[in-house]
Amino acid sequence: MNRNKILWLRWLLSIVVVSFFLAGCATGPAPAPAPSRMEDLLVRAGFKAVPETSPQCQRVCRKLPPDQLTPEKAGTQMAYAYYASDTRLLYMGDETAYQRFIDLAVIENLSPRRRAVYETVPNDPEFWSLWQNSQGGG
Repeated sequence: MNRNKILWLRWLLSIVVVSFFLAGCATGPAPAPAPSRMEDLLVRAGFKAVPETSPQCQRVCRKLPPDQLTPEKAGTQMAYAYYASDTRLLYMGDETAYQRFIDLAVIENLSPRRRAVYETVPNDPEFWSLWQNSQGGG
């Protein structure tokens, strides 16, 4: 090959490499993760999604095991919480929403491990305050 062809190929290769780098930079920040199948089922069952934006919600989320359905109990009242660590949303539902979730999970063949509930969290006043706010209460 002659010298002009080699210079031309280097130039072309440089342009291609720079274009790939610039294209990667131009895409901007990565989009927020899409809700998982689990999160979709929770919403369809009637769970309310609460973004982890308030300090109170952040404290409650830190107490919960991530990506696990957790029952919460205060007296005779039961609620269920699921903190989705990738989307940073807290899903909260009552006993009726939980039963609908189980029905949907069975129909959709969600693995038993994913739909299992874990150890009940003791009466957490912050959770119940957040629960009341998410349900439209004070």
